[in-house]
Amino acid sequence: TIALPPALLVESKTKKITNIFANNNFKLFELNNDIIRIKNFYRSKGYKDVSVEYSVEYFSNNKVEINLIINEGNQYFFSALDIKNNLDNNVNLDNQLSLFIELSQINIKSIYNSEKIDEIADAYIQELPFDNHLFEGAVEILDYLILKYKLHIITNGFEEVQHKKLKNSGIDHYFSTVTTSEEVGLKKPNPKVFLTALNKANSLPAQSVMIGDSLEADILGANNIGMQTIFYNYRNESISKKIKSINSLLEIKNYL
Repeated sequence: TIALPPALLVESKTKKITNIFANNNFKLFELNNDIIRIKNFYRSKGYKDVSVEYSVEYFSNNKVEINLIINEGNQYFFSALDIKNNLDNNVNLDNQLSLFIELSQINIKSIYNSEKIDEIADAYIQELPFDNHLFEGAVEILDYLILKYKLHIITNGFEEVQHKKLKNSGIDHYFSTVTTSEEVGLKKPNPKVFLTALNKANSLPAQSVMIGDSLEADILGANNIGMQTIFYNYRNESISKKIKSINSLLEIKNYL
């Protein structure tokens, strides 16, 4: 059984998030992953009806502007929730909670909280370091590689966020250096990002192998400065046969 305590409904505004990318760094299909993450985040905060729309504008100066329109809908949260062990085995907990939410709307108090919008936006950025999903075989292949090579990270992202993500994932100890786009002031595939990483690693392009999942940013960017590359093609993109590629991380052992 589920008790029905008083529920509070917070109405919030539609909000807009704008980001600008270099045209050669932007992949439209990757935007879908961001939208899923945003929706999951808002739903975890009680915005079960959240919707996200987007528009993309390309500019002549090789820039892309992404506008995400987030309609948060209503936020539901409860002062108490009493769930006992005799739940109906034929109805899962999510469905019962959904029913509970709908029933609770009959007698709800409605208020407007203008600070909620900025609070959610800040909280979303704070949540990024905890998005720590590792691909299957990640730890096994790192254990294999660390015995034979020095490992380094090159990433497009914020300095603080990327270091926290590595630590929270439990893999930071594998890597000797981390080079971020924020540190360099440019994003992959700009050659300066790779050259900065090589300088920190005290290595030469011909002595280094870049393994990445972005054909343009990781593979072509590294190739352009003379690095060897292995493309992690987990999306099964159509690529040239000249490019070394793998579909699972453990296939790296075939090359290294």
